Amino acid sequence: MRGNTRSILALFLTLVFVLSMATLSSGCIGGSNDSKEWVKLVPKGSFAAFYVDAKILSDESTESLMRALDVYHDYKKALNEIEDSTNVSPSDVEWGLFVLYDLSLNEEGDVEAIDFAVYIKGKFNTKDLVKRLKNSTEGIRELEYRDVTLYKWKDYDGTYYGAVIESDYVLIGTLDVVEKIIDLKKGKGKYDEEMSNIADEIGDGYIVAVSNYKNLPSGLREEFEKISEEVPTIPFVSLLSEIKYEAFVYRPVGNVLTIKEVTELDSEESADTLVKSFEGSLAMLSTMPMFKENEKLKKLVRDNIKVQQEGTKVIVTIEVSVDQISEIVTELKSYESKYESW
Repeated sequence: MRGNTRSILALFLTLVFVLSMATLSSGCIGGSNDSKEWVKLVPKGSFAAFYVDAKILSDESTESLMRALDVYHDYKKALNEIEDSTNVSPSDVEWGLFVLYDLSLNEEGDVEAIDFAVYIKGKFNTKDLVKRLKNSTEGIRELEYRDVTLYKWKDYDGTYYGAVIESDYVLIGTLDVVEKIIDLKKGKGKYDEEMSNIADEIGDGYIVAVSNYKNLPSGLREEFEKISEEVPTIPFVSLLSEIKYEAFVYRPVGNVLTIKEVTELDSEESADTLVKSFEGSLAMLSTMPMFKENEKLKKLVRDNIKVQQEGTKVIVTIEVSVDQISEIVTELKSYESKYESW
């Protein structure tokens, strides 16, 4: 059934999203020790992977910062919906991984089909989850794949999905990608070493996202090239087809939140163009009324965002304290109130 299948997938995707939302909204945390484990679960040929650590859920600063950002209500609502629908407490989750393996676009450039998998490590009540899966999914079949119980079903559009529910992990997604990850767990498949190298290079964190542009599906690559040709005057857009990979990591350094993005391009010339594009965008932001009238925000752009080039790589680093973020939010609320009263 369309709704039931999509709701099951959405719940697990939401869990990964909620964990990441919590991470981005908090400080006072340390580094992750799981990166070496998750990168070995990304099948060779994947074009993107997104990892998030769940340790952040025990951090007390999360609640106060989320309240300041006005997302705490939505965050709690999402967590409650997950727990009510799956009987899985987010506190029992260790980390989540979202793998994008392939996708196809229609003539309008919209996503038509996607091959993906969500892997969540933690502690699970297998009997309860299996029961919920079977009760909400029509035509589900139970079979063995490499000595693992695999649940398989076909969606309304003909797409085959698979799920594995074990006491220490849950895996769900399109059947082909699910099987590839099982292969990796059994030491049979090949993980994406290039993706692993990219993740190693950017380092550990509570959020790590990597995208290997060499593995981009042909339809998506063609779409990027089309956009580059249509808007050649915007530097960043014109460089889309020249990107080799992008990597993003969030990590704390003491009481400072650090967000780092690394983009590698085909040439140093392209990297230089991208740096100038970033610097130009930051300079333009500084001239906007909202920035000129808010000292905390202006200071963030001036002092806390660094753009640098290392050969063919462009590195953007944002370092900001939790207190700074709270002050900026307060300042922006005051700014909005002033103009709303006019």
